[in-house]
Amino acid sequence: MVPPMIIQPLLENAFQHQPEDRDGPLQIRLTALVELRFLRVNLSNTGGSAPRSGGQVPLNGNPALSQRLRVLLGTEAEVGQQTDNGWIPVTLPPI
Repeated sequence: MVPPMIIQPLLENAFQHQPEDRDGPLQIRLTALVELRFLRVNLSNTGGSAPRSGGQVPLNGNPALSQRLRVLLGTEAEVGQQTDNGWIPVTLPPI
């Protein structure tokens, strides 16, 4: 079973934190597969941490999601995020 409210915050971040002046539509890739009885979830999007008024970058939900995963899976659980060729992949630890 997938713990509740694990995938939804990733999708919300993709929509909420896209640049207001971006060219083209937001693209999202979501994959979920079972490896050795564990669920692996990866989400990539073409959005970003768009600066808002005052030039501040908004906080996203990944720190809260990491905390939830640490409670469920242990202290090593962490949500990974980086930028790769205009895409922002986010990887969850195996659930």
